Amino acid sequence: MVDPSEERPGPTAHMFDEAMSVSRRAAGVRARSFLASPKHCCA
Repeated sequence: MVDPSEERPGPTAHMFDEAMSVSRRAAGVRARSFLASPKHCCA
């Protein structure tokens, strides 16, 4: 099966990668603040 992003390169693949990296960064920040909060051990 051919990957459609390889078949026709365009802004969608780039936007998808960018959105993934942004969400991953946001998840990391959320996890860090979650671990930094003192009540995470009791939740």
